[in-house]
Amino acid sequence: MLRRAQVGVILVSPKSVELAKHNTALRFVECFEPEPHQKAYYPTLCAFELLPDPEAFFTIQPIKGFSTFEP
Repeated sequence: MLRRAQVGVILVSPKSVELAKHNTALRFVECFEPEPHQKAYYPTLCAFELLPDPEAFFTIQPIKGFSTFEP
């Protein structure tokens, strides 16, 4: 779903980094510390790139929305 929504980067908390590193669809980029004078929800966030997969094509067809079903 993230690929279909054209998401390129996801941010995770440091406690989720090891789990995310085992996901073959993600590539670790870097962890970022907040500026010392900034108040932050997480003290550190880690970025992962969502890797493309040409074989993982699927469509999402909403049941309700702004238009009718289209080919």
